[in-house]
Amino acid sequence: AVVSTQSGHYGRGHGPGIHRNSQGDIYEGSFKENMRHGYGILRAASGQIVYGKWRKNELIKNTRSFNSSSQKASNAAKESCATAERKSRLALSRALGARRFAQWAVLSQREAYKHFALAEEKRKKYRLRLCVDTTA
Repeated sequence: AVVSTQSGHYGRGHGPGIHRNSQGDIYEGSFKENMRHGYGILRAASGQIVYGKWRKNELIKNTRSFNSSSQKASNAAKESCATAERKSRLALSRALGARRFAQWAVLSQREAYKHFALAEEKRKKYRLRLCVDTTA
């Protein structure tokens, strides 16, 4: 025996609603005289999802149908894409940080070279002065 629960307008026999049975199947869509009638979505307990048009509880036009494995593969692919995008953004951020650090290092090296050149020049002048003073 199939026991079902209803919500929405289904309890009155017509209009939009949701029908769940004890087997785990869920139909969400339009009803007429307590039967599936019009457009709706059937989510079977097996994982199959059927989008379609119904008349007197019979599927008359299947617009889209998915089984659980294709849905899982699709979701896994979407998740992989999102993960790859996050990782690429992180890598780009790290690369930009490394570039800024390298630019800072180059500027520091140039500044240190300037100070070294200045100190070397002063050392030569001081030595020259010492040499001049000792001979004089």
